[in-house]
Amino acid sequence: IRNVTIADAEITGSDEVGTVVGQNGATPFGFPSTGTISDVRVTNTNVSGDESVGGVVGLNKQVSSNITTATGIVRDSSTDAFVTGRTDVGGVVGNNSGNIEQSATDAAVEATAEYSGGVVGQNQPVGTITNSSATSDVSGNKSGGIAGINAGDITQSYARIGSVNGSVYAGGIAGRNTGTIELSYARAPVSGGDDGSTIGGLVGSLYAGTINSSYATGDVTATGSTAAAGGLIGETVDTIPGTNISVE
Repeated sequence: IRNVTIADAEITGSDEVGTVVGQNGATPFGFPSTGTISDVRVTNTNVSGDESVGGVVGLNKQVSSNITTATGIVRDSSTDAFVTGRTDVGGVVGNNSGNIEQSATDAAVEATAEYSGGVVGQNQPVGTITNSSATSDVSGNKSGGIAGINAGDITQSYARIGSVNGSVYAGGIAGRNTGTIELSYARAPVSGGDDGSTIGGLVGSLYAGTINSSYATGDVTATGSTAAAGGLIGETVDTIPGTNISVE
């Protein structure tokens, strides 16, 4: 799918809801099929659902068989939308185990339960986000300017202008990070209000992950009496055997 513009639309569903595609990447007859979505523009559109809700794609998958592996790709796309759901809600993709490249969003993103992100709600361990940006307002329990939770790779991406608010954890790039963030930055203000929340300019909770050559300049505000706040990271947790946290 390429060179598509969608404007003034109302998209409503349950799981795997996207303005363009609900699920990108499938296994018809047991054979992985790569789906590539490029040069898509979504403007003035409302997208709502329950789980895996995205401004372009609800669920962007990497799928494998005993023969081959195929990866869903979203590239050179942008959104200006209001995206809401219960969990895994993103301005571009709700839940990602594929590749997101050179995409941008100015979507307002809200998850009523968890994992809301300017670009992706949940970035899975094999998911990649490269050269992408968000100027979004993001809110939910677990929120990030780029990803609500990142277990994959975020590279050369940034969040700015908008705001990030999370009641459990919130970060300018990722609410929680167990993957890799490199060559990225956040300028968005980050805030959280509940007791026990962890709020960071770059990452709210760094959980056995890696951050390289990245920075944050946004204001960080934690109003809960037992909330933790850091200009870069709200908290570091290293409880998984054989893993290391690195900030360079």
